[in-house]
Order: sequence, then structure tokens, then C-alpha cells
Amino acid sequence: MPSRNAATARQVWWASVPVWSIGFLSPVPFLIYAIIHRTRRDWAVFAGYLAATVAMVVALGAAGSNDAATTGVGGFIIALAGCAAVHAAVLFRPSRGVPQLSGASLSMRQRNHTNSAQNCSRSWCRRGEGRLGGARRGV
Repeated sequence: MPSRNAATARQVWWASVPVWSIGFLSPVPFLIYAIIHRTRRDWAVFAGYLAATVAMVVALGAAGSNDAATTGVGGFIIALAGCAAVHAAVLFRPSRGVPQLSGASLSMRQRNHTNSAQNCSRSWCRRGEGRLGGARRGV
């Protein structure tokens, strides 16, 4: 777990990415979060921001030099960058305890083993027995 200052710096960094990239890199913080947590919901959020970014690029190409269309696309860019920045700031807030990306390199089996070892506090778990009290058989 990173220190509070490091976690705050990471929050500010990931929240700033959509702003300084003018929305073009808005899906990146959500890609990192999805890689760390590996849940369907996180991948869906990343896919949503990726689709919005692709729509922004398409809209930029289609707008041409029309003033009304350019204004509309500009508003879309500001909304996308702003929403992504606020969402990333909330997602990476220090109180959530989001692990570093380096911890995401563990395989699913290694993560399950680590979590099982940390959560095994019941007597039947320490003895190697199943929930129903039967002896554990060799694998």
C-alpha cells in the first residue's frame, strides 16, 4: 500500500490525464484500473470511455469548418475530459486503497492463494478441513 502522499499524487496524476490530453487519453486511467482489478464492470467502464473517445475523434473529422458543429464537438470534448477527470479522481482516491499496477501482475491463481492465506482465520480453515468439518483429501 503506497503512502498517503504517494496515493494523493497518483490520484492527481490519473485525474489530470484526460485534461492535459484534451480528452484523447481519457480511457487510460480506466484501463489501468481495469487491469488492476480485473472485473467486468471495470472493463465495461473502460470500454465506455474508449467508445466516447472514438466518437469524439469521428465527430472532429465530420465537423469540418462548420461553426455550429465545431462548437458542439468542443462542448463534447470539454464534457468528456471533465467527466473522465472527475471519475478518475473519485476512482483513485487514497481512501479506496487501490493497489499499485505492479501488484496486478499476479495470476488469478496466485491472487486467490494469497487472499485465501490472508483470510484463513477460522479453526476449520487452519486445520485444512472443509466447511462441513470433513478431513481434506489430497489433490
